[in-house]
Amino acid sequence: MNTIERTYRMRGTQVHLQEVVDLAAVRSASTGRPRVLTAAAVGAIAPEAESQVRAFESAGWEFVPRHQAADGAKVYLKSGGRVALGTNRLTVRVAGECSDKEAAELLACHGFAVVDRLKFAPNLFVVEVASGRDAIEAAERLAASGEVEFAEPELIEVIPRR
Repeated sequence: MNTIERTYRMRGTQVHLQEVVDLAAVRSASTGRPRVLTAAAVGAIAPEAESQVRAFESAGWEFVPRHQAADGAKVYLKSGGRVALGTNRLTVRVAGECSDKEAAELLACHGFAVVDRLKFAPNLFVVEVASGRDAIEAAERLAASGEVEFAEPELIEVIPRR
């Protein structure tokens, strides 16, 4: 399994991930029934992650070689072998006081499109990363600009039963 180390900041703490460079996750065919994931693909992710991979399959995802799905979601391993899928979205809190319009203009200057305004905190937005850009890299660059309090990539994860 080929992986590369990735990092981003979440709530001020450095988060470390392993990006599985050989795999991508895509939504299953329109039938809604995912193909059976091969044992090799499960083993390539991590043996302890098999139940999470199966949960993603049940939710309509399939894992394929990345070269077959250039626009598929990136596959990450978090600490403890947890699987996460990358999205093209970030949650961003713009620094200082500004109107929604000013915040959207600032984010557009950095190449982001506002998808949603989250109302439970001031200046909090969900933004979309332009096609072809890496969301983790974009989050780190935006956070380093000093114009936002934080920029965190949105990841899709399996929430275990309690």
